[in-house]
Order: sequence, then structure tokens, then C-alpha cells
Amino acid sequence: MSPATDPRAVSADHSTDVSTDASTDVATEVPTDVATGPAFDSSSEPAALEDLYAYVREFGDAESTPADLVRQSVCSTCGGTAFWMQCSEEDGVAKRICGGCKEAVFIGDSEQHWDDADTGDAQCLCGKKSFALAVGFCTDSNGEVTWMIVGAKCLACGEVGVYADWSIDYEPTEVLLTSF
Repeated sequence: MSPATDPRAVSADHSTDVSTDASTDVATEVPTDVATGPAFDSSSEPAALEDLYAYVREFGDAESTPADLVRQSVCSTCGGTAFWMQCSEEDGVAKRICGGCKEAVFIGDSEQHWDDADTGDAQCLCGKKSFALAVGFCTDSNGEVTWMIVGAKCLACGEVGVYADWSIDYEPTEVLLTSF
């Protein structure tokens, strides 16, 4: 399979072929293809997400160090696992919006950098915007997070990719392990 047709292909600038659309405002409109309810689709079950976990783990950090931990995003309000996401690959920020209850949560330290970032709606190559999300964490020998990776699996077509990743250059970082 050539890199042009391989859905796992990542370009040299550590990005995937995903697009964003800045025309949708997270506070006022959720795309119609975002699944609703906590138990909307069996593809969000952990066994069905193994390809996403593997992709995020292998993506790793800028030095190609694999992620030590990969966690699935689950809404703390309703238990939903279908999300719409706004992000900026260039600025390393991401925010997820639950398809069930519409709760918005910043991923990692994204809220600190959000106002300065050029964000847009994450959209799969198939045009849909509903995802299961997994966040990868690269850690140092002391267990401090050094890199975060936000991966997504399209709930319409099953495509997996990384939509944002960024370095963490401060300590302590334990709060990041609960912000996904």
C-alpha cells in the first residue's frame, strides 16, 4: 500500500491528512452527524478501538518515542464516547464536545493556549465529524508527561488518525492524565 493510500501514513511534518472547518462554533452548533446518547454505536467499545490505540501509541513524540499510555475519552457527564472535536494541529490544542450531552472539555492543557490558537472543526476525510477519541501520553523516567497525542477514529468509516499533538515542557503534569 503506498503512503498516498495508506490511512496510517504520516507526513514528515508529523501530521495526518485531516481537515478542519472553522465555520462551526462549538458553543452554538454541533454537526448533525455527531451520534447521540451514551450507547450509540458498538464501534466505540474498547475492543473495536484497538486500531486507534495502536496508531496513537506508534505515532509517539517528535523523536518517534512511542506513547506509554493511551486512554479513551469518555464523557464524565453521560458516559458517551462519540465526540465532535475542535483542534489546531499547528498550535497543539484540542477540545471535545460530547455527542450525547454536548459537554465540552479541553484536552490536556489546551485551555491555556486556546484563545491564541487557530482552531477549527476536526473532520474525517469522508466528510463526517463524529469520532471516538484516544489520547496518548509519552512520559519520562519520572512519570512526567512530555508529549500528548490526540487520536480519533471516525465513527462513519473507521478511519484513524492523529489530529493534534504537542510537547509538554513543565512539571508537575499529573493533572494532564485526567484531562482527556
